[in-house]
Amino acid sequence: MNANEKAIAIASFLDSKKAEDVQVLHVEEHTALTSYFVLAHGNNAPQVKALADFAEDKMAEMGFLTCRRERDTEATWYALDYEDVIIHIFQRDTRDFFDLEHIWAAAEKIPLPETEKGDE
Repeated sequence: MNANEKAIAIASFLDSKKAEDVQVLHVEEHTALTSYFVLAHGNNAPQVKALADFAEDKMAEMGFLTCRRERDTEATWYALDYEDVIIHIFQRDTRDFFDLEHIWAAAEKIPLPETEKGDE
């Protein structure tokens, strides 16, 4: 599985669990950190934690373990690092504050396949 396929799989997992505004940004040409960011948000700290746990579990099922897992003390933001893909899951206000879409505006937005939420 290449990085693009991994990023789209993660985005699909999050979308199926009712994450909001799921986006994949191809940042490889703009940073040495990673190839893709997957961005999403939930409505409260428990949902954000559940989305992060779900993404981590699904990736582990596929044989990928996180290199690093970070969060702030109030659980308004999680970052899961899979080397070539970094997942950022926020609460809405925190996502608006960090505005990664604006910071990485030059990055290509990868279209996601249409899915029905709550399939899993």
